[in-house]
Amino acid sequence: MKIPMVKHIRLSVLFISCGLIGSRGLVASQNSSFIVWLCQKLKIDPGVYARVTRDIPRVRAGDKIVSFDKTTGMETTIWSCGGCWSPTLLDSKTIAFIKEDGIWTFTIGQADSARKVLEASQIQWILGPVDQPTQSLLVATSLNQNGCALTLQYAQLIEKKLLPVQDSDTTCLDNAGNLIRSGQVNGDRLIHSSANDTDILVIENPATAGGRVVDMLFDPRLNSAKDGISRFDPQWINATTILYITHSQLF
Repeated sequence: MKIPMVKHIRLSVLFISCGLIGSRGLVASQNSSFIVWLCQKLKIDPGVYARVTRDIPRVRAGDKIVSFDKTTGMETTIWSCGGCWSPTLLDSKTIAFIKEDGIWTFTIGQADSARKVLEASQIQWILGPVDQPTQSLLVATSLNQNGCALTLQYAQLIEKKLLPVQDSDTTCLDNAGNLIRSGQVNGDRLIHSSANDTDILVIENPATAGGRVVDMLFDPRLNSAKDGISRFDPQWINATTILYITHSQLF
């Protein structure tokens, strides 16, 4: 079945307003040290970061964490979370995600494994796991300090607390709409959802310079117009399987 084209996204340099806490905002795309730091932390292709423009993310909580295997066409409920968002793979079997009261984890295939690993009400996004500090996630929090819309912090899962980011000169983000979560990138393919859309989209070859990038449905079988299910916050599991949040009250 042919995958329909939903829209075209213009290639452009990303502009993210950010700066040091308590100081004047700085455009992150002009701050080469921040770009290098972020891409190294999240282990993503700087070309993907630099050339793809996305919508400003809006936190949306869903009912379930679901996976979809493109080769089999099977959509599988991993866990009914009852209000969660921003899922992230910690390893091949463990998922971290956000609920209103903090960060939770769940082990795939173990029904009673859900547990809260860090209590905090201000976490908006998990950007991805990082090597340092050990056993930590890079997160964006809504501290609302000194005019910062979002502040980068580390969620240290062993000590169960938020730590300040001290290895970057940019931690205060006026607009995190163009920050890539590491699980969205698989090689030169970017998967994402839009605040104005209810379907999962994929961008092919965003690191390729020149021309236009086609934004398409990841799979026509995952179509909210057909089943009334909103699908968002996607992450790659492998080249053919993805993980995402669903909410089933569109109709």
